Amino acid sequence: MGLKAVIIVLCWYIANIGTLVLNKFLLPTFRFPIFLTMLHMASCFMFSLVLVPGCGLVPFRKLPVKLVAFKISGLALTFTSSVVLGNASLQFLALSYNQMIGATTPVFTAFFALLIQQKIESLFTYLTLIPIVCGIMLSTRGELEFVFIGAVVCVLSTALRALKSVLQGVLLSSSEDKIDSMNLLLYMAPIACVALLPVSLVQEPTAWQSLMEQCSASNP
Repeated sequence: MGLKAVIIVLCWYIANIGTLVLNKFLLPTFRFPIFLTMLHMASCFMFSLVLVPGCGLVPFRKLPVKLVAFKISGLALTFTSSVVLGNASLQFLALSYNQMIGATTPVFTAFFALLIQQKIESLFTYLTLIPIVCGIMLSTRGELEFVFIGAVVCVLSTALRALKSVLQGVLLSSSEDKIDSMNLLLYMAPIACVALLPVSLVQEPTAWQSLMEQCSASNP
């Protein structure tokens, strides 16, 4: 692995942990996980607009309607569901335990890769997953703040995150579709926003009002 790859992975870890910490900080006073996820997707879309068509970080691609309507929309809904459930689980679980459950992502990834791609890993790879599962079981037994519904939601979020990774890998490696990760995010983020907006309006009707009130309180 080259230095560039190491830096990219490190930045991804920092961004991922930073997002989780911020969500955990926000959700006790701003209990709207769907709305929060929608803002997350809107931010991704705006940054993608700046970096792709704006700065030309990668060439902008006009994709076929069929590809966007089916494959990218399905990926967007999978990713969005994962983030919503992950945010919701933070209302019940400690951040450390949430991260421990998230560590089982490779287990689900191996399962979905076998199911969807018929990809069989080496025996050594499967054996390395056993300590992960055992560690989570032991952590669950000793978790003082364990909440069953929170754990179930977090496991579902982790499974969907793994499914998204497999589906995204299939899409990015397809010689037929020929799409890069930046263009994929550019198309995926607005679809996620549109899908989340009506759900947020129905399930969290006071989210906008609460956001305005908190913004006003922080800027007297």
